[in-house]
Amino acid sequence: MSCLTEGKAIMADSEGFMFKPPQAIRKCKRVLIKPNAAYPKLHPVTTSIETLQIIIDGIRQTSQAEIIILEGTVSSQSAEEIFTKLGYQKLGVELLDVDRCDCMRMVNPLEEPYVLKEIYVPQIISTCDYKISVSPFKLQTNLSSLTIKNLLGLLPRSRYHAKNPIARGKLHVWGIHECIADVYFTLDFDLGIIDGRKKFISRRGPTTGRSEDFGRILIGDLLTVDKEALRLSGLQAKYIRLIENKINKTRNVE
Repeated sequence: MSCLTEGKAIMADSEGFMFKPPQAIRKCKRVLIKPNAAYPKLHPVTTSIETLQIIIDGIRQTSQAEIIILEGTVSSQSAEEIFTKLGYQKLGVELLDVDRCDCMRMVNPLEEPYVLKEIYVPQIISTCDYKISVSPFKLQTNLSSLTIKNLLGLLPRSRYHAKNPIARGKLHVWGIHECIADVYFTLDFDLGIIDGRKKFISRRGPTTGRSEDFGRILIGDLLTVDKEALRLSGLQAKYIRLIENKINKTRNVE
């Protein structure tokens, strides 16, 4: 696998996969990895420990950066309990629970946000030089969960829950696709990786469905890898269109 080229998704076989980090990571002091570990269920519902270990090993071979994993759950179980269930404590990096972190306000850089003019996220995000979203290959007809939607797990439930305290129901009330687009622009992650050892296909929710062997890892900027995963699956996502509308509008102004 060659180094990341902006605007192009790289697809690698999961068997024998080796992560070669972009040059930008070499001088970083702290790298953030955001997996999907929102539920106490193994891959492909969540990001596999195998792929995370390969990413961490690749970073350590080229950089002295501190590596942290940061996640917020959508479960009655704590992030710490889920990390243990998934085996993440074996990764040898710091594991942080979004709901236990001190938070800060981040302003959406869009002149005309869809919904969220600002968001609250863990303060430690501002100290990270490089940010990676690592999602499983989770497909749903109306709302596939890939690297961009994965970012919603960084929003503390204390500020975004509705009636159900373990979820982020306000985002759905306000418009989930619009919220996803706003969070994408506000957090500005550097790299997206889709852990496609298996696909998870669901019509009834994020943990109920069937898995299929896929055997591929997709790497690139978040928008590109999500679009490629959806193209390969014959699906579309409204939040992709909303993000592209804002990007095209900015280009037209320039």
